[in-house]
Amino acid sequence: MASRHNHVAICYLDLEISVKNQRLRHVLYDKSEHLFAGGKRLSELRNIPHAESASSDSCKLAVITSQLHRFNRRTDDRANFVQVTVHLAQKMILAGYRKDDVIRKIVSYGKHWYGAAYMGPWPWVLRKILKRIKSWHVKFVK
Repeated sequence: MASRHNHVAICYLDLEISVKNQRLRHVLYDKSEHLFAGGKRLSELRNIPHAESASSDSCKLAVITSQLHRFNRRTDDRANFVQVTVHLAQKMILAGYRKDDVIRKIVSYGKHWYGAAYMGPWPWVLRKILKRIKSWHVKFVK
């Protein structure tokens, strides 16, 4: 159990559950950030299909849709959803996926979006994601 600025958080599986402003909140918790193997964080290891694998591009890119569904179910915080989505995009682009393909797949997730009630409409959230992805595109050119 962690306490940050008068709010208590409990980490359970891939969730951090807390009470904030008298409301139960939940965001994604990545335990692999705190686990090490061979001197490397588990979160630094590739956990996506190799970009050059024999699988079809649509199969490899389906990881994005799958993860966005998971993120959407596991968080009620827009900033957390944007952060983990951008991190996934960055990881895939650095692993050799084409940036345009990754962005196209994120954009297409809008038809599945069901976080509007607590995170806002998809176009608004998507703008935040794309702005963050484009803000580091010069640094991580692919």
